[in-house]
Amino acid sequence: MGTFTPSIQSPDGDIYQEYQRNGDVVTVYPDFSQTQPKLYFVVISSRTAEGISTPTSMKYFFNDTEIPFNSAGKSTGLFDGLFEIIRPSASQLYWGLKICNNLVKVSNYSGITIRMVGTFTERSGQQEATDEIQASYDISVGPYTGVAYRVTIKAPANDTHNFVLGSKDDSCQLEAKVTQGNETLTAGLYYKWYKAVNSITGWEQIAGASAKILTVKASDVDCTREFMVEVYNDKAMGKDNMLGFDFQTVIDASDPYDIEPNPTPADESISEDESGNGTVTYTPRLIVRGKSEAIGSKFYFTLKSGSGVVLNTEAARKPTVQLSSFAVTRADCEHAGYSSVSLTIQSVK
Repeated sequence: MGTFTPSIQSPDGDIYQEYQRNGDVVTVYPDFSQTQPKLYFVVISSRTAEGISTPTSMKYFFNDTEIPFNSAGKSTGLFDGLFEIIRPSASQLYWGLKICNNLVKVSNYSGITIRMVGTFTERSGQQEATDEIQASYDISVGPYTGVAYRVTIKAPANDTHNFVLGSKDDSCQLEAKVTQGNETLTAGLYYKWYKAVNSITGWEQIAGASAKILTVKASDVDCTREFMVEVYNDKAMGKDNMLGFDFQTVIDASDPYDIEPNPTPADESISEDESGNGTVTYTPRLIVRGKSEAIGSKFYFTLKSGSGVVLNTEAARKPTVQLSSFAVTRADCEHAGYSSVSLTIQSVK
């Protein structure tokens, strides 16, 4: 039947909140009542040649609590006035959520996981099959220190792609944004852009890309590709002058090929407890969208920490070695600072 690959994309860049407490007065950065960031549920399917699939219905969760909505699509109850449903339309294909107000208090000043669950229904002959596909998005919440810079990649205001390309001639834009509190910095900034590659460093600097906006063409992306920006406050762009960095994945839904990762176990989870599961093994298949037959291929695997550092540097499994399968272990997560890791799979051409 093929697979669904869900993700939650924010055209507003990384969503987070910081707070300052002064007695009963709480000041929040950024102020969501003003910025009203959006989250979109993007599902790429190997079952259809078009690539993009739209659920027939949706459920939304704040941590483990389902968010209730009224008939107008506005959240009620505990989450009254905090969220609004974004529905697919002629101009955009995705379900999503608009965050209408600050979430610090309702989260009890701790991190938030927004989970979206989409229902897909398919009919084959007299039978109807239903799938529920979900993805999660973490919103960090913490105290404001007053000194930290935040670098994030967003979509420019006139770009409505949500980092998804729909045809071989399509393109989208990535914009680097630097903030400190509720202030956006624009002057005296310098940029380096990189694209993910299967090399021992995992990245290749993009020649000539030195502006705050990068244009990504479909020809630059095979199914998906991750991009990174580094922002500096000095034209020498030395390590001591870097304000921060961020990553963004661009999806080419028009690519005729797709990679089914086939993880075991399917939930791709590794337990911190040594008595629990300690390995996730990927045995990918290269397929043509809309068809079930696999194309014989080996793959390159690049395992990265949350800061973009390549973890699989051993000779037998480094990113330039062609493999049929790849195992991510508890030791890899520990090497990444006891945190989640990401795996990029690229077919051998």
